[in-house]
Amino acid sequence: MTSTIFWSVTTWNAVVVATPWRWHTPMSVAAMKAGQSGGRRGAGGRDLAGVLGSGQHLRSHEKALHDAGERLLPAGRDGGSEDGPGGDSSESSSIASAAYQHDLRHVKFNPGAKFGPGSRGEANWRTQHSIQRNGDVYPTHGAGPMANCLDIDRGNRFVTLTSTATKARGLHDYIVRKGGADHPNAKIQWALGDVVTSVIKCARGETLLVSHDTNLPRPYSLNFRVQGTRGIWMSDNKSIYIEDLSPEEHRWEPFEKYQREHDHALWKRFGEEAAGAGHGGMDFFVVNGFMEALKTGPAHSHRRLRVGLLERHWSAVRALHRPGQRTGVLSRLHPGTMGRVRTDLRPE
Repeated sequence: MTSTIFWSVTTWNAVVVATPWRWHTPMSVAAMKAGQSGGRRGAGGRDLAGVLGSGQHLRSHEKALHDAGERLLPAGRDGGSEDGPGGDSSESSSIASAAYQHDLRHVKFNPGAKFGPGSRGEANWRTQHSIQRNGDVYPTHGAGPMANCLDIDRGNRFVTLTSTATKARGLHDYIVRKGGADHPNAKIQWALGDVVTSVIKCARGETLLVSHDTNLPRPYSLNFRVQGTRGIWMSDNKSIYIEDLSPEEHRWEPFEKYQREHDHALWKRFGEEAAGAGHGGMDFFVVNGFMEALKTGPAHSHRRLRVGLLERHWSAVRALHRPGQRTGVLSRLHPGTMGRVRTDLRPE
């Protein structure tokens, strides 16, 4: 049906996919087949076939519209130089971390302990993924921004991924407390572990820790961290420590002054204009970047709207987690494009 709609409409400039996750890939592919430029917020593809397929058809015509990737500035990159106060990140960074740590129980069940048909908001569709999948179902919030910081698809790449999940207890406990032990949903066997932790090795030697944590009570956090030979930066405490530069040895200092000095040129130029936009101003850059690319026309949007390896790296982190493989999943992402990406799965 989506293909028929897109093929029959020739006057659109673009298609923005703002649907539940299951429709991201088929709708994006249908739009590209119809020659439409597409934008979607989440990861495309629940398996590698879907991830690669989203880039197979007119790859120049799609872009991931993800807000979190527009603000991350570990140790400060100014957009013109790779060097921040902590030195050249390509040489110094050893380990980085990122996460989607967000208590979504009230989103997955609404009202009360109800989800699925007849429920409200995302409870109508999002909760079902916690029954069907055990893995990081939403890695782009963390892995996407860190991919930019680690130069993924710009001389670096993700090489191997190892993932493990805790037991699944949080959603059952929430149902019992909201609806009682006799509530029909209390009988459900949940697949998604409460906390999923993935370790991604990069070709240049860095390690990226990615966590998904949405089933337990906790404050919101993306847990961004970059650590290397000269120091460490962390987002949660908005702090940084740089050896031989920070005022006190082994003590944090505020990141604010470094961010002002080394902030990206776009934020320096449009920060005030972006104030008040969604997600702390990030939505301003996401939407405007997409629209500016469209306005340049097909000759230039081929470069600016491409579904490159970078965004497929983001999506592959999600796609390589498969139901039932709770621990010891090892997958290898080879450089290149369609036909040169394979997986080696070794469940413990």
